[in-house]
Amino acid sequence: MFEDYLQDAYTFFMMAEEKKNQGQERESKMFYRAAVFCAASALEAFVNFIGETFKQGDNIDKNEIAYLNDKALEVSPSTATVEEKTKFNAIDGKVKFILKKFSVPINLSSSPEWNNFMNFKKMRDSLVHPKSIDDERTLSDYQTGIKNGLNANIDIMNSISLKIFAKPLRKSLTELKI
Repeated sequence: MFEDYLQDAYTFFMMAEEKKNQGQERESKMFYRAAVFCAASALEAFVNFIGETFKQGDNIDKNEIAYLNDKALEVSPSTATVEEKTKFNAIDGKVKFILKKFSVPINLSSSPEWNNFMNFKKMRDSLVHPKSIDDERTLSDYQTGIKNGLNANIDIMNSISLKIFAKPLRKSLTELKI
């Protein structure tokens, strides 16, 4: 799914650019917002893919697998069993975990990819959980935010793929950078 979402994000961005060039601000913002949602969903779907891969392979600690898959393992005293409970974890935490666990060469304090990802996450969060009635972002704000965010997501996913799977993302995906 993450591949589809990356392609969708790129396509929506290009549609927004077209509407922007035609002077259609409302339509442009509509496509920019769709690009934000798809780009953010792409990284989440990629992390879920990794979590499911480790679950099937059962080759890292069960608590780590549970964390990546939004679960927690708890001991039930009444049944003397380990039970799996749903526990949603933030995407930035799961990405940090993967970066550290697998020594992915992205520095969390100085990497432009990480900083752009975090800024993009703030943009996405502000769209999903708006505090005002109107969208006060300019077309330029959207353009810059999506460009930096989509590119950061692709770079982060590619770096993770290289470390975990020993191969990069498909070229057709890395070519979606804006």
